[in-house]
Parts: sequence; C-alpha cells; structure tokens
Amino acid sequence: PEPEPEPEPEPEPELQAEPETGGRASALGPALLGTHDASEHLFRTDIKLANGMELAIWQDPLSKFSTLLGHSLYPAASVLVQWFCDLPDGQRAFGGKHVLELGAGLGAVGMALAKQYGARVLITDQAGLVPLIQHNITMNFPQAQAECLHGLAAVPVPTTRSLSWGKESTGQSEGHWDWVVGSDVAYAGKHQELAETLLCESGRNTRITLALSDRAERVNLDEFLESAEEFFEIRLVKRVEWKFQQQLGVELYELARRM
Repeated sequence: PEPEPEPEPEPEPELQAEPETGGRASALGPALLGTHDASEHLFRTDIKLANGMELAIWQDPLSKFSTLLGHSLYPAASVLVQWFCDLPDGQRAFGGKHVLELGAGLGAVGMALAKQYGARVLITDQAGLVPLIQHNITMNFPQAQAECLHGLAAVPVPTTRSLSWGKESTGQSEGHWDWVVGSDVAYAGKHQELAETLLCESGRNTRITLALSDRAERVNLDEFLESAEEFFEIRLVKRVEWKFQQQLGVELYELARRM
C-alpha cells in the first residue's frame, strides 16, 4: 500500500490585535522582533485608564529579546499613568499637545496620554527597546479602534524612535514639546546626560514631570536631582509608598527651566 501523506504543518499563529487578558503573546514576525518566537516570552498586563479604557502592556520579563533595562512594567510607570489619568484638567492639559516620553521602556505612559487625552506623543528609549515599544503601540492602536474611541475624531497614534541622552536630540525646535515625561529614568546612571537632554528638549513653557523610584540606596535619585538642579527648578509633587524588591517608593517631580 502507498504510504499515507504526511500532515501539513500547522501555520504560525498570527499577531492578534486583542489577545486574551492574562495570556501570552502570539509569535511576532521579523518586522517587529527579529527571528525570536515571542509566544514563549511576552506577557500581558492590563492597565485601567479612565472612562473604561485599558492599555494592554506586553512585557519581556525574561529578557529574551534584550538585556537592556526597561523590558518590564515598573511601579514608577504605573504611578505616573495613574497620576495623569486622575488629573481633573487632563483633557485641557494634554489634548492635542506634543508630548515627549524619555526612557519609556514599554511606552505605557506615552500610550496612556495618547489614548485617554489624544496627546501627540513621541516615545523614546534605547534602540534595542524600540521594537517592543512599537509592538505595544500596534497592539493598542489598531486603526478601527483609533477611529471610534473619541467619536469621529481619530486618536493620534504614538510614534517611537531611539534617543541617546546627551548625544542626540529629536531635532525639534525649542518649545516644540508641551510636555516631557519619564518614569524611573534616574535608575541606571547617565544623570548628567539625562539632565542635558531634558534641557535640550524643553522650552520655557515646557512642563516636565518625572516619576522616580526611591530605592534602598538613594544614590541614583539624589545624583540625578543634583545634576538637574543646575538647569531646573525642582519640586516634589507627591510620594507614593510602594515596596518592590529594593524599592521603597515612587516620587513625582515637576521641573521648570531656570530663566
């Protein structure tokens, strides 16, 4: 008898716009994350925004795609998202405004501002994290959703690019950015470079809000604040107690350029 034909191989799973809550990501194609199979490594966390909106944040906690910091959702990002979402005048403050997110990691803060308020956001981090940021943008801003979230007005879809502090700029004119935001950006050193980038990207009317983690040793946090004081007036807005590994809490700061 003739041998039975071998079964055809099952097709690779497609990238789904709305994966199941709490599940794992389906495989990502080469355009997003090279040749890696993300289905075994990416994990989803949902963040609730106002008016019933949610963000689906895909993390790489096992560092399979990058050994860079920023592949997981850290408390500082969650605190900053909640802070912005609870602002009573948030729509007036962010609606249609140009927002730059520095050291974005997964891009949660910038995406929240775009989705909830319609801010025009550029999300930046090191080049190795940009593909994961882009994946999160793609999953949270499919075109059909963008057209209906705010009625007939399309929600601006965030963009992303790499940005090396102290070496590169976004190329925008002074005062272009209405807001510059960042979370946990003082953790890995480069304090002077971060301060210089904040100065380069801000104008006199730019509002800068940072959520910085207070860990067991405040060296990184205090060193950044010392570097930034050369260029900015700094005000502690709020402290949130949040014990996580070596972290003791999250502190929210507002910075304003010195005249």
